[in-house]
Amino acid sequence: MKIFLLNTNNFGGLDNAKPKKNDFPSWTDYNAERRIFQDDPLRATAAEKIIRAVEREAPDVIVFQEFDVNAPAGKTAVKWFIEHEYQPAYPDKESEAEIFHNASITMMFVKEQLHAVPYASPKIKEWRWCIAKISNFKIVGVHVPSEKAFLDELKEYAMTHKFESLIVLGDFNIATNAARAKKIAEELEDAKKAGNKKEIAACEEFFERRRWLLETMTSVGCFDAVKGEQVTYFPAKTTVDHVLVSESLAKNVRSVKVFTQEELELSDHAVIVADIQEEVTGQIKQSFVAHQLDSHNLVKPGMPGNLHVRKMRGSYVRSL
Repeated sequence: MKIFLLNTNNFGGLDNAKPKKNDFPSWTDYNAERRIFQDDPLRATAAEKIIRAVEREAPDVIVFQEFDVNAPAGKTAVKWFIEHEYQPAYPDKESEAEIFHNASITMMFVKEQLHAVPYASPKIKEWRWCIAKISNFKIVGVHVPSEKAFLDELKEYAMTHKFESLIVLGDFNIATNAARAKKIAEELEDAKKAGNKKEIAACEEFFERRRWLLETMTSVGCFDAVKGEQVTYFPAKTTVDHVLVSESLAKNVRSVKVFTQEELELSDHAVIVADIQEEVTGQIKQSFVAHQLDSHNLVKPGMPGNLHVRKMRGSYVRSL
């Protein structure tokens, strides 16, 4: 299975980030500026470049973060993917019409023949999650915010599903590369000497989040398929995008390509393409067949047991 991962920066390319509400005195001012950003022809150009890159790579699964689904560029991209037989998977929503008009969300597109079954998101920042069962894999796309509650929820989710064929990937906003850690350590020492409490707190939070990721990987028994010092966030030259794979899939990772800025610049984040093999044998094959039957409407809402399902673009959402 080939997976294409990208934080699209809301189709802002490398330098143009979407306006932030805190930078404006009122919602009226913010919404006016946001509409100008969304309607800028540069957004459509960025979306077209992303589409062309997807077309070249021909992935089975696409995982996006900061995808402005209701901007003109987002609508164009969604239309193209649907026309090219990709099923959209929205985070805990059934369609883009149900998502607030300025939402910057995590979402997936999955080849229709794979019959993806989207799952309901955990309730903390639910639009920053997108979860789907795809064949034998459970794929979790995330865009990790600053709230510790989200980190706790993510760790709990990963621990609950650690023995499955689990892939958790996306923009973690947690840098793991040694070069970045060394730079922050130097900044921390300078801040302590200067008595700069705000800078000290920011540097200590960096190391706390970094420690959380490494400890979680150890607890869950997963590993990061993005190896070494590869830069995934261009402006700060950091590794903040990760592809965490459960221990059972370790031998199944065929390749992971992190495109450099020189090779492919579509956003302020790098494109990552992971190829992870599926073993369809024995018990796994039976699970796959059962999933295919489930996807063809043989599981109905209201059936007894621990399943709660609801219709979602031709498949069912299961509440965990």
